[in-house]
Amino acid sequence: MDLTMIRNKLDNGEYFSYDFFEQDLLLLFKNAITYCGADSDVGRAVKELETYLMDILKPIYQSTIDLFNNMTDTDKNERNSASLQYFIERLHEKETMNGQIREILYDIIYN
Repeated sequence: MDLTMIRNKLDNGEYFSYDFFEQDLLLLFKNAITYCGADSDVGRAVKELETYLMDILKPIYQSTIDLFNNMTDTDKNERNSASLQYFIERLHEKETMNGQIREILYDIIYN
């Protein structure tokens, strides 16, 4: 799992719930730690990013996440998939614009 695969899944509407998106992010983090080592700079940055996602971002957006998680199968259609994608893109844009994760992502991707 890498960021390109996650982006492709978003672009193709393959995430029908936040849980699937979160699972892929956690797998991405796990792979980075396995590959680089937990005590490496990348491993520590990934762990910090994971903590930020789970302890700060997720609680802030939990009510919105719950809306998607509580959809019935008949509600899980293209429109709702697009809404989830829009939510994730806005979340990413907001956090990037605020500069809260830009440096961590830069280090993970380019180092």
